[in-house]
Amino acid sequence: MATLVSGGSGGEQASSSSQSKTPPANVSGSSSARPSTSHHSLKRLQSNGMSTAGEPQKPPDAKQVLEFLRDHFVHDEPILSSLNIENISELDTLLTDIIKDCLSCACSNVVKDQETEELIGVCLASRTTIFDEQMDRLCKYTFNDKQLQIAVEFLKYVFNRVDIAYHIDQHGVGKPIFIALIAVRKDRQKQGIATSMLQKW
Repeated sequence: MATLVSGGSGGEQASSSSQSKTPPANVSGSSSARPSTSHHSLKRLQSNGMSTAGEPQKPPDAKQVLEFLRDHFVHDEPILSSLNIENISELDTLLTDIIKDCLSCACSNVVKDQETEELIGVCLASRTTIFDEQMDRLCKYTFNDKQLQIAVEFLKYVFNRVDIAYHIDQHGVGKPIFIALIAVRKDRQKQGIATSMLQKW
C-alpha cells in the first residue's frame, strides 16, 4: 500500500482552471503535461494498492527527500546517471536548493509506503514567481566537478532556448506551476505513482 502526502499549505494551491505546468527542470527533459483523470486510471491505481490523502498533509522532511533523490533520482535519471557525478557534496548543494524552493509549494508531494513509511515517489514543484531567482542562482554555481558542470550548462542552455515567460504570457496563464522533477523508486515504476502525484493537483 502507498500513501500520497502533499507538501505546503492547502491555501497555496491554485485552482485547476487557472493553473498550468511548465516543463520539468530535471535534466531528462521529460514532459510534464498533466494527465487527464479517468475512471480507468483511478481503478488501476486502486488495483495497485494506491490511496491518496484527501487533504495536503505535513510537508515532507527535506533530509528524507534529499536522501531519496541521492539514492534513486541521481542513479536512475538518464543524463545524470550517464555523467557519473562523483562530487556528492556539490550535487547535494544543487538538490538541496531545489528542495528548499519546492517544499513550500502545495503542489509538491511524495508517496510513501504505508507499511514502512519509506518514500517511493517524489514530485517537486515551485511557483514561477521565483523563476528569475532560480535562474540567477543556476548561473552563479561554481562547481568543481566537471560532470556536474556539464549538467548545469545543459540546464542553462535549455532555459536560454525556451522563453518560459513568453509562453506563459502568450497563453494567458494566471497561476503557473513549475515542475522541478518527478522521481519514482525503480522497483515501483510503471504502477501509476507518478501519474497519481500529478493528479493530486
